[in-house]
Amino acid sequence: MLPPLPLSRARDASAGQRLTRSTSYDAQPTSFILLGNRSLASLKLSPPDFSSALADAEAAVALAPTWAKGHVRRGEALEGLGRVDEAVKAFEEAVRTGSGTVQSGASLSLSLAPALSLRRSS
Repeated sequence: MLPPLPLSRARDASAGQRLTRSTSYDAQPTSFILLGNRSLASLKLSPPDFSSALADAEAAVALAPTWAKGHVRRGEALEGLGRVDEAVKAFEEAVRTGSGTVQSGASLSLSLAPALSLRRSS
């Protein structure tokens, strides 16, 4: 999962939350890249907005089912929401459809999944 923004940037994060959900962005985007980037922005907020990140990631994946980054964003949001089994499936899809660093990052997230499951259940 991506680290949150530093606490010293809390004011910027608040502004970011307002910007990412402002009326100028509320129109239904049709660009999977825009949706993926907005999902990433929601993940980077402090605290992260996992629900918004998931909604945007799912919309991006619906538009571009073979876009591995969309599956990674979806997995990160699901992980943040505590839905580890679904996150694992999203990371597996990213490995299947991705290449290079996206595939490597998804593989790393998959290797950490058992530890996440244990931590959630204790």
